[in-house]
Amino acid sequence: MGGQSAKKKILVVGSIAYDHVMQFEGHFSEVIMPNNYNIALTAADRHVYMGGCGGNICYNLKLLGEKPMLFTTVGTDFKDYRGWLEQLDIDIDGIFECEKSLTASAFIVTDNDQNQMTFFDPGAMHKCGMSESIDKLDKSDISWAIISPDKPSRMITIASECKEAGIPYIFDPGQQIGVFEKEDLLIAIKSARVLILNQYEQKLMVKKLGISGAKLSKMVPFYIETHGEKGCSIITKDRTYEVDAVKPKQLADPTGCGDAFRAGLLCGLNNGKSIKDACKMGALAATYSIEEFGTQLHSFTKDEFEERLNNSNS
Repeated sequence: MGGQSAKKKILVVGSIAYDHVMQFEGHFSEVIMPNNYNIALTAADRHVYMGGCGGNICYNLKLLGEKPMLFTTVGTDFKDYRGWLEQLDIDIDGIFECEKSLTASAFIVTDNDQNQMTFFDPGAMHKCGMSESIDKLDKSDISWAIISPDKPSRMITIASECKEAGIPYIFDPGQQIGVFEKEDLLIAIKSARVLILNQYEQKLMVKKLGISGAKLSKMVPFYIETHGEKGCSIITKDRTYEVDAVKPKQLADPTGCGDAFRAGLLCGLNNGKSIKDACKMGALAATYSIEEFGTQLHSFTKDEFEERLNNSNS
């Protein structure tokens, strides 16, 4: 996973959040009734972890030996998270601290089938003004970028700036799809090197844009659709690839596995791997995340990752 390009930084646009993770000892399918949205469930074992798409992606990039630079907004309760990021030696020069609100929080409940319900409070990320531009950053030191869920206007601005600067980027709109204007989504997608969505997000995106799934997949050089335990599909201009998930040694917690996948994908692309091989790295990074509770508690060395990657490909 070495290479000269890895010496440059990877810009990560995305949320910092405190994840409140809980377990529902049952099955959502048995307690959620059709057309009834007055739902009350009792969950247990609440734990609070460092999380957020941006934070999780950066954590996994550091494990993979990369140099992530995080760009987002946080609130008055950022102190503990700041210490954690500084301990990891993650570049936080692009983080704006707001004195008027709390840092974003996610409330995540997982059932016994590993289905999840998530409620996300963006907090300072949406409520506080900050520079939405990366003009003050040294763009010559950025080799790749990922634009993951954050304030929509900031995501669109940075997408445009990455295009102008010639920085290839992954567009990863996630749960923000519903709040984008159609025109903004089209701008960000058409300039992206990679568009990545899960199955639910794909359905939401085609509905939002009013186009077919086939047309959506042809709007970018590489379209990636993740399918959880079934792996992912990669659609290019010429062909479609399927990449299997890596079987976990234990199934502890799926929270954050998508962010880990994106880090593995970025690491592969940043080091000149093919899109298929980069997705294989993403699949393995996701599995490491699944094997531990929380989103930033798993660990591996680069040698351990390489050995397991080789074994999973054999």
